[in-house]
Amino acid sequence: MRNTRFVRFSACLLALLMLSALVLCACEEETAEGASSGDSSASESTSDSVSTGSDDVPPEIVDLGGREINIFSWDFGTQSIQGYTGEVIYSEEDDSSQVDVAKKAVIDHVEADYNCKISGVLDNSINLITTVANMVSSGTYDYDVIFISAVSMAMMIEQQTLTDLNTVSTLNFKNSWWDQNAVEQLSIDHRLFFINGDINTYDDLGTFVVMFNKSLKERLSIDEDFYQTVRDGNWTLDHFMEICKGITKDVTGDGTIDEHDQWALGTETYNVFVQVLGGGLRVTDKDDDDLPYLTVANNPQQLYNALDKIINFYNSDDVMVANGGKYPQYPNPWEETVNKAFLEQRELFYMGGLFNLVGFRDMEDAIGVLPIPKTFED
Repeated sequence: MRNTRFVRFSACLLALLMLSALVLCACEEETAEGASSGDSSASESTSDSVSTGSDDVPPEIVDLGGREINIFSWDFGTQSIQGYTGEVIYSEEDDSSQVDVAKKAVIDHVEADYNCKISGVLDNSINLITTVANMVSSGTYDYDVIFISAVSMAMMIEQQTLTDLNTVSTLNFKNSWWDQNAVEQLSIDHRLFFINGDINTYDDLGTFVVMFNKSLKERLSIDEDFYQTVRDGNWTLDHFMEICKGITKDVTGDGTIDEHDQWALGTETYNVFVQVLGGGLRVTDKDDDDLPYLTVANNPQQLYNALDKIINFYNSDDVMVANGGKYPQYPNPWEETVNKAFLEQRELFYMGGLFNLVGFRDMEDAIGVLPIPKTFED
């Protein structure tokens, strides 16, 4: 019976692979002993140093005796995400962002309260799945906290190298600093192997939006107030596609339209998935036993209609798709196509994560930020 349930459990990871959040996890066999040992009276700090909600249970502040806590964060910075310094880890350079400044302040506070040292590695060359497996089998933990994609986490779950976070007594997932949607949606069979919360920064930066160049909008004589359109509930994909018509054109005068010309929208293939979610279509749901299943079969025609509309739009002359195969000459097509066009004020709309705003902060033109258009009016 247990083996049958585990096979079903493993099959459910197919649904889990549809997730894309950056998450933290705990390794199998690792305990909370280091976090709960020590005399809580040894610290002069009080729970006032912890910002909590009215229903939160503040964590006990204990003296960790100088323990070093090692953080591993996967480096997404080489994938056209400018300014990313990792979860928790921060940059101390002169041009560090306000996020880095805030992260350092939090770490300084925690190190003082708990008498510990927090250090980290930002890397993308380590085979982390193998590293974690070796850590667990050998009992030598190089890292205490890991931040990486849910796809890698799912593979670690299948290998049974992660522990159920619900069994760690010092973690209270009812506290407001844990993402309650993640607590509910990331569990499988009432077990939770990784989680998001206020400790994350990339999950906020990874919120996908539509940016627009306010100055270019004015130069194109578009009088519509996009913000009001959103407020009125009319920011739909159909309306968005209508706005984009006629904006893309040859501005170089060479008789062709390429990455050097003016575009209505710059995007990438991943945003097809983003726009499906923006249409309110769930990829997975869970049954009464907290086991996920794919929901495509529930209403396949609705999904097909959404995909048909979105993909046809991406294949139209109005849209430049960075990694759609038209620009194989560039090792990094994002930077040389859609990002560059937006930076050079030749692109009205840009669809991407909030992390991309860092790369546009030196633009002279003002930028507006809008939600992903609704795929359906309702």
